[in-house]
Amino acid sequence: MLRKKIQHTLIYVLISFGLFFLASYRFFPLFSRIGTQASSYIVYPALVAHQQIIDPLKKWFYQRATIQELQKETKKISLERDTLLAENIKLQATVDYFKDITELVTFNMQYEAANAKIAQVLVRHLSSQAQFFLVDLGSKHGIEVNMVAIYKNCLVGKIVEVYPWYSKVELITDSHCKIAGYCSTTSVQGIHEGADNEQYTMLSYVSHLSQVKEGDMIMSSGEGLIFPRGFALGRIDSICVEGLYHTIKAVPLIDLRQINYCTVIAKNAVK
Repeated sequence: MLRKKIQHTLIYVLISFGLFFLASYRFFPLFSRIGTQASSYIVYPALVAHQQIIDPLKKWFYQRATIQELQKETKKISLERDTLLAENIKLQATVDYFKDITELVTFNMQYEAANAKIAQVLVRHLSSQAQFFLVDLGSKHGIEVNMVAIYKNCLVGKIVEVYPWYSKVELITDSHCKIAGYCSTTSVQGIHEGADNEQYTMLSYVSHLSQVKEGDMIMSSGEGLIFPRGFALGRIDSICVEGLYHTIKAVPLIDLRQINYCTVIAKNAVK
């Protein structure tokens, strides 16, 4: 800063000195020719310096100030954008959550309100060894072993392990999950079993004399102590006879990889 002040001062001194010489011509005409030449040599470098140095410096300082202002304004706009983006994400998450649970809330009206609870899927494990969900409801929320998980009138599975803040749901596609079921059109009964594959299940113990149809819906019969009657288990995909029984392959009606929420109820909660 001091250096710049010295430069400015020197230039102004040279200009002033040159102007002094020019002004002295009127009072000292004898020295007019010498003074004119001398002052031109003094003033010209100062004028050139002013044009080549002072003006660019002023322009540079002005541009720098403008850039700093723009940077501040850009930072302010960026912060405002981030705030709006965060609010938009929050609103979108609320909308998505509302869409996910609206149908479940309507569906829950069939059950006693105290017993129907919406659970979020925290973890899904779909392998050839086991098929289960971990959901965000546990004993702290009134969840008990053998309660049933349902999604859009389809059975998802049953609660097999309960912890304070979460529970394990054994899916209908797990080979350990066996549910009494029947074919909706022919009323033929059998046992629905998982095959440790989310793509298909089996309907077992159906006599080869029974009439079954491809495409028929398999429903839970309500026999037993756990699963209520009237929920879908799948649709018959293929049929073949092996000995005294049909081998019936079924496909689930819901995509277990896409479910994010389910309703948890007890069998006696169904009205």
